[in-house]
Amino acid sequence: HDEDRTGSDLGQSVEKMKVAAAVLLTAQGAPYIYQGEELGYWGTKSNGDEYVRTPILWDKAGNELASGSLSGKIDMQMLTPAISVEAQADDDGSLLNLYRTFARLRNTYPVLAQGKMVKHPVYNDGNTSQQSIAAWYRELDGERMLVVHNFGREEQILTLTDQPDKAVGVSGEVKLQRGDASSKLLMGAWSSVVFTL
Repeated sequence: HDEDRTGSDLGQSVEKMKVAAAVLLTAQGAPYIYQGEELGYWGTKSNGDEYVRTPILWDKAGNELASGSLSGKIDMQMLTPAISVEAQADDDGSLLNLYRTFARLRNTYPVLAQGKMVKHPVYNDGNTSQQSIAAWYRELDGERMLVVHNFGREEQILTLTDQPDKAVGVSGEVKLQRGDASSKLLMGAWSSVVFTL
């Protein structure tokens, strides 16, 4: 709460906030989600602490705010029906539902919550032409998962030599074309995927 909100750092881009959320929830360590990040709230400290402490708008009508009174030091553009918990809960493609989906993955797969993070040998070495791609494995007690994120606005096609079992978490456009020795993975702009192996 003593920093600018991620939404402001990412130019209020919902696509970028989704990738950031997917990274947070697929990386090693205990994720910390500051109230409102899961709804796409923005705000900077330059106007005062209140501008990063906007209350939660629970319903579309604005009848149920997390706080009884507003100080006036908030960005009222955030408190719109579209950003409310009620609206985002009803939208399968919302930022809130992405947080919920990837949080459930951590609760479902202990390897994703507690496993060691191991960098992918190809898509993290800095020598590929696909600089917008970050990939790693999560490993725990003989279990492995593959995590891939595309941080760019361009579609990327990756060659995977380890054969993914199934995609258990997807954000954005992701397509897997299986082959005998390797698979082709299409990662759309600002996309994320988690595979069991």
